[in-house]
Amino acid sequence: MQLSIENGYQRFITLVANARKSTPEKIDQIAQGHVWTGEDAKANGLVDSLGDFDDAVAKAAELAKLKTWHLKLLSGRARPSSRWCWTA
Repeated sequence: MQLSIENGYQRFITLVANARKSTPEKIDQIAQGHVWTGEDAKANGLVDSLGDFDDAVAKAAELAKLKTWHLKLLSGRARPSSRWCWTA
């Protein structure tokens, strides 16, 4: 179990490092399981900008180059990760 957690953490910091144009070592120095406020995450180079859920959805649509889109909240007993559904 511990090895699985450590491997997952290494994969996470490597993905973050690649996305943030950094190194796993630098990301590991600031990560360490900390929970960051938005302002602190931005100051540490972990996010590009601050915003709310609507800002994040609009940015995702922009990055996906969607000309038209809408967000539909699914009801029922779906897994938390599948509650939101993109449609274009």
